[in-house]
Amino acid sequence: MATQWTWDRWSSRWAGSPEEDLAAVFTRVRVSRTARTRAEWARDERTRAFCELGAYLLHQHHLKGEATAERRLFRNLGGEELMRLAARLIPDQGLADSLDRQRWSDTWGHQEAYIEDLLSFFSVAAPG
Repeated sequence: MATQWTWDRWSSRWAGSPEEDLAAVFTRVRVSRTARTRAEWARDERTRAFCELGAYLLHQHHLKGEATAERRLFRNLGGEELMRLAARLIPDQGLADSLDRQRWSDTWGHQEAYIEDLLSFFSVAAPG
């Protein structure tokens, strides 16, 4: 089971610099909005946090070998599940509270868009 300690350890390996621009990575964010709005949302810490949580779940459940027969790839990567995980793992209460289902939905709209951005993020952010 994921704990705040395992999350802290995980996120310390994934922490990027505040200057890191993820607008080119998160291409499915707010797709019906202007380029400026899409870039702002792509650079928002909450967008990155959602993808860090998703990458963490993928790693824990599928890449690390802890998957169970009833877990299917990506099934647990929706707004509701990520909101619950954020509340349990992220020590910054303000950030955790802002990672809610509505924010996830406002950012991606549907799971397919989130998964595309998550896989892009995973490919550029994964520690070597």
